[in-house]
Amino acid sequence: MIQGTDVHEGMLLLIDGKVYKVISAALRGSAQAHKIMHLGLRSIPDGHFIEKTYNPGEKVEQILPDRYQMQYLYTDGKDYYFMNTESFEQFAVPAQIVGNIGLYLKENATIQVEFYKGNPINIVFPKTVELKVVSCPPGLHEGTDTTFKEAVLENGIKTLVPQFIKEGDTVKLDVESGKYLDRIKK
Repeated sequence: MIQGTDVHEGMLLLIDGKVYKVISAALRGSAQAHKIMHLGLRSIPDGHFIEKTYNPGEKVEQILPDRYQMQYLYTDGKDYYFMNTESFEQFAVPAQIVGNIGLYLKENATIQVEFYKGNPINIVFPKTVELKVVSCPPGLHEGTDTTFKEAVLENGIKTLVPQFIKEGDTVKLDVESGKYLDRIKK
């Protein structure tokens, strides 16, 4: 058990027998009034969003899941299949748990998967991903990066990139927003 005011983004909590991932955490209040922790929580695996508030004295049960290195194998549309790299045991992770991150998974990629009571509850995915540009129009103004053009990446996602990006370039994207961050030099 931890103080409700010590909760931060990314933590896993057990509330009323259900597992929740902390999506947002903000401590609000003034010196005269008590500080209150406002949390945005997403339930696992169904993905429902709730909000909770905690006063300074309230306790919250934090879950410390087991983490395993897993190799991503494939998806059948409703589940994503991973293999434990040590025991070679395969697990199906529901699409609700994977969420939009599934767009960025590459076959044979090594990803950490968190388990609670023997069931997968979360995927620990990097904040950024590097993907190859498979098609994009030629740049209108070579050398300028103030205007963007649409590019199709190796995973089929379309994103806006600067004019100097060409087919075959590798770009770094922010996983949360899908926005271009940088070109990876070879």
